[in-house]
Amino acid sequence: MSLQLIERGAQFLARAVADARILGRQRRLELVDPLADHLARLAERILPAALGARHHRPVRFAVARMHLERCQLFVSPGHLGGVDILLGIGEFLQGRPRASEPYVQRALESWKPEKHRSHIFVYGQEPGVIAHSMAALNNGWLGRIDDALRFAGAAQVVAREVGHPLTLAYTLASVGILYQVLGEVERTEHTAVELVALTKGHKLPMWLAWGRTLHGWALLERGERDRGMAEIALGVAGAELVRSGVMKIHFLSQLAEAFSKHGIVQVAHDMLEQGFELLEETGERVSEAELHRARGVVHLAADAADEAERCFRRGIEVARGQEALLLELRSGTALARLWAGDDRVADAKVLLDEITGRFRDGWETPVLLGAVELRKALPAS
Repeated sequence: MSLQLIERGAQFLARAVADARILGRQRRLELVDPLADHLARLAERILPAALGARHHRPVRFAVARMHLERCQLFVSPGHLGGVDILLGIGEFLQGRPRASEPYVQRALESWKPEKHRSHIFVYGQEPGVIAHSMAALNNGWLGRIDDALRFAGAAQVVAREVGHPLTLAYTLASVGILYQVLGEVERTEHTAVELVALTKGHKLPMWLAWGRTLHGWALLERGERDRGMAEIALGVAGAELVRSGVMKIHFLSQLAEAFSKHGIVQVAHDMLEQGFELLEETGERVSEAELHRARGVVHLAADAADEAERCFRRGIEVARGQEALLLELRSGTALARLWAGDDRVADAKVLLDEITGRFRDGWETPVLLGAVELRKALPAS
């Protein structure tokens, strides 16, 4: 129903535009601009829920995108950034960080804090801060690590300056996911603890669930199994309670890997099966490569090396198709480590050299350090 409202509004807008062309500028001022602004606000509120709907299909996003882009032709400049942010978020969730970039960049370029802070009361979040958060994720997925960390830092600074709880929650959740994929356990934990405290105090249940899940993952990574499992259980239950589906696939992939490391292999396997089911139901493919990599890790825990290799190869293939260099590195490092232990050292070296050779920075992050250290540890041929 919500997307139908956008569609009908866009159709009516098209008729209004045609009418305005006939009747002139005054008719546009009276009819077209207010309608376009209203439609943009409607889409701003509706699309995030549509993207997170349990049974969302890619075609539904494509339809919504078409109507939002039509809005951009006529909407007043003050609201263009909000529409661009929605389009950028949608492309990212679909596993297209490269396609997300122009929208996010345009939102950043049009952002004027002194003019757009009031949009918090219209849209519920400060669009410029969200643009910084999305720029961090896009750059991270594309393998531009220093830029990703720079945007992550800027997003947090500006979000705290704004002092708006929902905007800060979005920012902390986004940069927490970035730190998690970079292997920055301490940073992830610090961010998650702040997110939990913030969202508890302001009663933001969806973001509280994200914070607890990130915190639990970090605790597991540090070896605190009992505390980590308890925190994850609260996070998962909270997400189910509010029917939060956005990025659920990502969390399932990360938790499955962490669980398998602690010997909880069957639960990890079940998580991944759920993740692959959601992948087809939702079309949210931003963490598809991570699902395959995590499945490989679970197969290794069950001594199924051949199956693990197929999964790691598939993770590399998916990541390359999405131009997600960071995710390609994660699957590639896992495959190289498997090959190194299987007397395929030469193949492991070639793979690591090829992938790490496409990075220009970020060498101090754990994910890249791990790949470089693995390469150095491989014996000379």
